[in-house]
Amino acid sequence: MILAPGNNQDHKTVVIVGVQRGGTSMVAGVVRELGVNLGNNLGNNHEDPEFLTKDISKIREVIARRNERHEIWGWKMPHSSEYLVDLLPDIRNPHVIVVFRNLLAMAESQLKRSETDFAKAFQFSWSRLNQVASIVGKLSCPLMLVNYEQAISKPEAFIDELCLFLGVSPAAEARTRAEEMINPERGYRRLSSEDWRHTVFKLENFDLAGFDQAAPKRRDINIARVDGRLQRTSDRAIVEFSGLSTSKLVLTMVRDSDPTFARIAVDVGKGYSANMADNISLYRGGNAVVIEAENIRGVHIYPQFDGIWSNTRRFDLYVPTDEAMRSQSS
Repeated sequence: MILAPGNNQDHKTVVIVGVQRGGTSMVAGVVRELGVNLGNNLGNNHEDPEFLTKDISKIREVIARRNERHEIWGWKMPHSSEYLVDLLPDIRNPHVIVVFRNLLAMAESQLKRSETDFAKAFQFSWSRLNQVASIVGKLSCPLMLVNYEQAISKPEAFIDELCLFLGVSPAAEARTRAEEMINPERGYRRLSSEDWRHTVFKLENFDLAGFDQAAPKRRDINIARVDGRLQRTSDRAIVEFSGLSTSKLVLTMVRDSDPTFARIAVDVGKGYSANMADNISLYRGGNAVVIEAENIRGVHIYPQFDGIWSNTRRFDLYVPTDEAMRSQSS
């Protein structure tokens, strides 16, 4: 529903807000595939780290910098609804998209991604929904409301209306990529140009025939090795492998303890961002994580820790034996 139509001015700022777990990531992914710059290396929730803060003075500084660099740009951050009205004078030609989703569905999604109970998840979603709804009548700018359930049931109509609001005429390929973002069965998705896929196997069940062990550059950041185990020496501990050039690799590792996952980010030619990391569920013992992308340049592994000790160890990389796919050390 377009409450106030968009315009075709040369400069435009697109702001996407809503409730956490309420469909804003899907909408942001579609907007990005249609060609609007919401930031770089944002991962599958499409949130720019520079807008994580709630310090309005810092946000104003970011807005000023982006205005200098881009004619049409924007950002997606659910909690921006809390201060958006105050920011309107600083935003150049704002086009606001407010996303709404079924309250129960939002609470259930909160449960899947946090350790809270249902009553708290429901109350959180309810209070955030009320806050988001309260700003609709206060926004004196181009404004579009998105019904998440209706958007995923009629993706072509949703994209038609979104293009009309944004004043964009995407090529057929861009529109196809945008439609691929609207798939609730796949869940969160990265931008197509940042995409990578993974599959996890028990190492004992995975055949490494056809793969050679690679020897890329390895760098341990804020990590020490003690008696064969990894020990965190500071926050943001990272195991980095660089100097790769392949479309497929196998990362093997051993999980000794809880937590049951590691976070992994893949450089597909555009560098890294912490937001690009995915939680990769691991088996107890040996794991083989198969990673595929058009061009894998490097891998960041963010081990999880119980106190100072890592839950994972013995990281090795393997690439296909085909010479054209082989990892190249630099």
